[in-house]
Amino acid sequence: MQLGEKIKQFRKERGYSQEKLAELLGVSRQAVTKWETDSGIPDIENLITLSKVFEISVDELLSLKNISEEQGGNLYGSFTEYDIDAAKHYDFHLGCAKSITITSMDSEKLKVELIANTIPTIHEDFKLKIDDNKSRIDLDLFLKNGMTESKARENLEIYVYLPKKLILSFEIAANTEIIELRDIKCGGIELDVKVNKAIISNVESKIELDCNLNMEIVCESLEASLDVNQLSACSKLYLPEDADFSVAAKGRSNKIVFENDLDFSKENSEKIIELNGRKSELTICKLIK
Repeated sequence: MQLGEKIKQFRKERGYSQEKLAELLGVSRQAVTKWETDSGIPDIENLITLSKVFEISVDELLSLKNISEEQGGNLYGSFTEYDIDAAKHYDFHLGCAKSITITSMDSEKLKVELIANTIPTIHEDFKLKIDDNKSRIDLDLFLKNGMTESKARENLEIYVYLPKKLILSFEIAANTEIIELRDIKCGGIELDVKVNKAIISNVESKIELDCNLNMEIVCESLEASLDVNQLSACSKLYLPEDADFSVAAKGRSNKIVFENDLDFSKENSEKIIELNGRKSELTICKLIK
């Protein structure tokens, strides 16, 4: 079955019109029509949103063979899911990847997808180990069969779907170009990463971001406080113009500045952008949508 047929089938199973699905995705009805008639292909962000709306994995939606043929290349995937019986703390050690996306779904399963377009032996080259220790889930991604961190960082995309109602908090350790956190509500998030860009959207949790690289942090919405911990780094943080936040620079020789000296923070806001560490600079910019 082609991708368009799948989208149409899942849409009808849930009783959605094309207009309603377009509204849920934030796209035009014409876009949905193009997808369903295979005149166009949704981008990865829309694929993720579609999978959440249909309550399936991206792997199930994509039909990797068909979509790869349309894109004129190869696309390989590996899918793992694990039943969660109660609210848990999650600790992920994901190693190197080109991109990592963490989101939540209305499910009682932890789901992890690995996707790459140049690794046909992806099932054999990467191994996920899940340890369930009562209130905690430890997930580790291991390389096998001569797979290198360099190749993983150039090719591997990781998608993690958390059970929306069963998240107490989570930690992530990883080395990636881009990390995305979308549609998550929990007690706390800690990122110990080497990352060039972080994207945060609709995350109702305080985030602690530890990274000593120069970063670009894009907050499409700001729902809670954000701690940025850096050593000798210079990063940029993009926030919506109407964001409600205050700022605090702590540690030695740290400073927070505003692009073009346009300070749009709000004094005494409970949502605090805090810079910790030493000898670092954080420039806050208005996010242009």
